[in-house]
Amino acid sequence: MRPMSRERFLHDVDGQGWGRVETYLQCLDADDGYWSDEFLANAVEAAKLAHVRRQIKNIKTDDGVPIFGSTTETGEDGQEYPIYKQEALFDEGDYAHLVEYHGSRAKYHLNMAYGYQERARARFGVQIPMPLEGMAQS
Repeated sequence: MRPMSRERFLHDVDGQGWGRVETYLQCLDADDGYWSDEFLANAVEAAKLAHVRRQIKNIKTDDGVPIFGSTTETGEDGQEYPIYKQEALFDEGDYAHLVEYHGSRAKYHLNMAYGYQERARARFGVQIPMPLEGMAQS
């Protein structure tokens, strides 16, 4: 199996139930050939980027409001990339964009919840209550 492939990942974590990401990392580290040399060469930069993302996500005001807003932009390659901006620098257009963006993400997550609810019903014959009953699904 190729290093870091889908097949190798699934092989290495086979049988692992609920666990933190660190638990899954331990499964992969136990396989001496899981990580590619190229990946390991870029690991320090990736760790720095992870730190920056964590800081942006976790730094909040005393009232618990995030300091940074986030949305996405489309890169030259057609992929969506997250972008961030400090709320103190927002203009009216930024607020309008973020209301639209997060509203569309809420719709996506609600539809995901309905999908999981339906698959649980189909698989186990149970109706898991939806905590947001009354919200429209479209």
